[in-house]
Amino acid sequence: MKIIARRSWSIEEAQATLRWLIWPVIQEMMEAEMEEHLWYEKHSIKWKNSWNNRNGKYKKKILTWNGEEEIEVPRDRNWEFEPKILPKYETRTNEMEQKIINMYWLWLTTWDIKKHIFDIYGAKISKEMVSRITDKILPLVKEWQNRQLEDFYPIIWLDAIHFKIRDNHKIENKWVYVVMWISKHWKKEILWLYVWENESASFWQSVVNNISNRWVKDVCIACIDWLAWFWKAIKVIYPDIEIQRCIIHQIRYTMSYISNKDSLDFMKDLKKIYQAETLEIAEENLEKLEEKWMKEYPISVRSWRKNWEELSTYFVYSHHLRRIIYTTNTIESYNRQLRKVTKNRSVFPTVQSLEKLLYLATKNIEEKWNSKVQNWWQILWQFDAFFPEKVKKYMDF
Repeated sequence: MKIIARRSWSIEEAQATLRWLIWPVIQEMMEAEMEEHLWYEKHSIKWKNSWNNRNGKYKKKILTWNGEEEIEVPRDRNWEFEPKILPKYETRTNEMEQKIINMYWLWLTTWDIKKHIFDIYGAKISKEMVSRITDKILPLVKEWQNRQLEDFYPIIWLDAIHFKIRDNHKIENKWVYVVMWISKHWKKEILWLYVWENESASFWQSVVNNISNRWVKDVCIACIDWLAWFWKAIKVIYPDIEIQRCIIHQIRYTMSYISNKDSLDFMKDLKKIYQAETLEIAEENLEKLEEKWMKEYPISVRSWRKNWEELSTYFVYSHHLRRIIYTTNTIESYNRQLRKVTKNRSVFPTVQSLEKLLYLATKNIEEKWNSKVQNWWQILWQFDAFFPEKVKKYMDF
């Protein structure tokens, strides 16, 4: 069954494509209903002793959400068989189609879908058939991954989550590197989900090259956790980009070396640094932290001084913009929703199965991102003040 390649796909078109691919399942269900009606399986010799038997098929036109479709309905010799899934005089299948689509869009496993179909309709379908049907959306995944992007994005976030995938009869950890933007229309958007074995300089350079090749000409601020190689790679393509390391990740790393007896006292001193009103006050409090704790906890204190340039970027901006960029909470909120979707799958059989589910989950999550980021107008004026040439070049307001 051929899917025509298109420049872009909407969520409604993806649903329509899945509905179109449901027909093999509906056909199998009607065959299962015929077996139950006649009390013997297809091609079984038991038909010789039956009071009734199969008598070919007849064609029936059905109106669906996706248009008119033609299906072959099994027929018995006595004309007594009436499929429950498509009653004799029923000409629409919207309800049935919606049930099956919802099962996959609610991220049920193939085994769950198989069981629900049997429980509801008594029809036996295989997990492999469910997988084959859902595999038809893989071209949509690839097209989404390679879609053309906008020329300018004010803010970008980077983060990573891991999943277990069965590969060559072994269960391995695969990292999914997530790239999220705020577009020049001030709405959140997922750029791509990169499934990779591990982090490396060459990997991140390929990611940044991919972003550049897809017409992204400029980015203002990149918010990262501890992805060591990314900021170096993105500086090659976008040399004047501002880097902001996640304060929360820095705090977690710092506190992991602090004993319990000093943790409360040390944390109070840290708050005076990252919650300071100005950069000058933050640097003064950092010096006080060094004087007080350097001898006892040198690793924790040195990490702040070593990464201070990337940790202190947000101090020059107003609190509206600070709140967005000083942590990676925005992208971690998205990651939590992915975890919710995948929590009933401890291991994925293939990388493609993971990509399918993450793609559908992402499209569903993005539907809720209809509104612009909070206080976007004040944030826009901040960008106009600190990045006037970029705003003038790419943003019309």
